[in-house]
Amino acid sequence: MKLISKRDIFIICGLLLVSLTAIMLLHFSQSGGSDTAIVYSDGVPILTLSLSEDGLYTSPEASGMVFEVRDGAVRIAESDCPNERCVKTGFIKSGAIICAPKKITVKTADSSADALIG
Repeated sequence: MKLISKRDIFIICGLLLVSLTAIMLLHFSQSGGSDTAIVYSDGVPILTLSLSEDGLYTSPEASGMVFEVRDGAVRIAESDCPNERCVKTGFIKSGAIICAPKKITVKTADSSADALIG
């Protein structure tokens, strides 16, 4: 009399594989951060920034604005908009920064929160 058959072993191994895959996907989807940020002007993408390359960036479509990437985060470093709330937002690793007066939005690739209007 056998307690476990070959079929049972295959079923158990399959369930373990599915469970491990689900755990890994959950872990990597929650590990935070993104590797790119996209700058939009009035909803149109105008600039893609790699969050792994520190630096200052500008775009002719976003005149008067300077975007900064440092340590895997992005911010609007300078803006000539009236209240500069977008500048005061600071660095974000996920989410979005919105400059309403200039219709500029900076979103990380995994943007889901942290939207601030300036």
